Parts: sequence; C-alpha cells; structure tokens
Amino acid sequence: MSMLIRAAAIERLLGIDWFANIGKPSSLPGVRQIGQGELGSSLAGDAWEATTLEARNAITGRLARLHPGQYQAWNELAGQAKTALQPLWQKLPVDLADNAVLADLQWILHAYLMEAAYREALVPPLFFDSLIQVYEAGHIPCGWDGEWPSGQLVIC
Repeated sequence: MSMLIRAAAIERLLGIDWFANIGKPSSLPGVRQIGQGELGSSLAGDAWEATTLEARNAITGRLARLHPGQYQAWNELAGQAKTALQPLWQKLPVDLADNAVLADLQWILHAYLMEAAYREALVPPLFFDSLIQVYEAGHIPCGWDGEWPSGQLVIC
C-alpha cells in the first residue's frame, strides 16, 4: 500500500499567519497562556519535550501494534514530510524564528504531517492536530502542565 503525506495538511500549514497573536490574549479554550518572556524557558523545559515525545511515541506504538503493514511506510513518509515542509520555512517571521522556536516548530509540524497521514488508524483527539489549531490562532504551543495525556496545554 502506497501512502502519501496529505496535500490538505500541507495547504493548512501554508495558510497559517505564523505568530500573529503572540502577546495578545488567546480565546482558545482549556489552555494556559504565558508571556513571551517565558517562551524560551517553557520550550526548553523537560515537560514539553517529554509530552511531545510521548505523543509521537503513542502514534508509532499504535501503528506498530495494530497496523504493522501501514507502519512499514513510516520512514518513507517521514522523508516526504521533511521535503513537504521546505516551502514553509520561508514564510516564518524572521524575528521570532529563533533556534528554540524553529527546532520545536520543525518537530511539531513533522509530527503533525505524520499524524495526518495515519489519521484513519489513530484515535481522536489527535494531539498534533490540536497544536496546529494553536498556530492557526496566531500563538505558539510551548508547554504542558501535568502528566500527558492528562493536563493542560501551555501557549504563548
């Protein structure tokens, strides 16, 4: 079975007005918003790295257990996702695309494209899809309060 990165997922990312509402109050439900001055330390925190890693591992674990045939395409899809994201990097505002923000964004967007490719094999709610909603609202997901999957998303 041939799998592809979804064009609709790429188009969704290309349509985002990146970081447009940093520093403005968020209307997103169920999140805790922090100030821009806390962004770097929150992104660098162990809790955020552990949360995004656990969420990605939940995807690969489910695929390996329940959909091994589809999971065989993971590495090929990962390469497609990396290539598909290239046009996006030119759209980012240079002033906010520091190394920590960019590294985190690369990890999350890649995971989102992989999650979207395997959407039918996964159980909603989809974690990385929910992070894209934060970017669409002009903010940055940057931390997690609690033990994932319980807890609360932190945004800037």
